[in-house]
Amino acid sequence: MSTKSRTPTPAASQRRSIVRRVADAIRRDALESAEGALLGSEDDLIVRYAVSRPTLRQAALVVREAELWLARFRLMRRGTLRLVRWHAIATGAPLG
Repeated sequence: MSTKSRTPTPAASQRRSIVRRVADAIRRDALESAEGALLGSEDDLIVRYAVSRPTLRQAALVVREAELWLARFRLMRRGTLRLVRWHAIATGAPLG
């Protein structure tokens, strides 16, 4: 019986670090921009961060997921959201 190692390959580690670097850059640029300002088109961001389209999309998903968890955390602290078995249940209060 063969067991697969859970240690990431060097290529996978490098790819993850590039995604993390781009996610950090997107987050930084968003914080430095005026509220509601667009960072640019997908093609503009690919050139700005010098990455491929899949890498940019993965980084954007990392940022989006982090923002969703922050929003959930804020709602939980206010008591307007509770987690039950990893499913969010709103208590009827508006988001925001």
